[in-house]
Amino acid sequence: MKRCEYIVNRTYVTLPTSGLTINLDTPEWLDFVESGVNSFHYIYHRNCTFTATLRGSNNYWYATKTVLNNKRNLYIGKTESLTVEKLSSIAREINLPELAWRVRKC
Repeated sequence: MKRCEYIVNRTYVTLPTSGLTINLDTPEWLDFVESGVNSFHYIYHRNCTFTATLRGSNNYWYATKTVLNNKRNLYIGKTESLTVEKLSSIAREINLPELAWRVRKC
């Protein structure tokens, strides 16, 4: 699987080619994501991560993570949903321990 070119560290992304830092929850962040980015790796903290991927013709974002050889998927939303609050919440949920993951929506 191809590694994500962009790594978002909780509240910012540093562009690999220029070293420019873009803070989330800013117009520059939305412009950056809408400029053709189709995936990024999100790091909430060291052991709490996921990959965000743009899917479908309606441009919906999903979080994915493989845990114990099982792929977990969570819907994030449209590009406007890529906020620090939403991504942090997704990171915490997708990284739940196995039992908590299985019973979270019962």
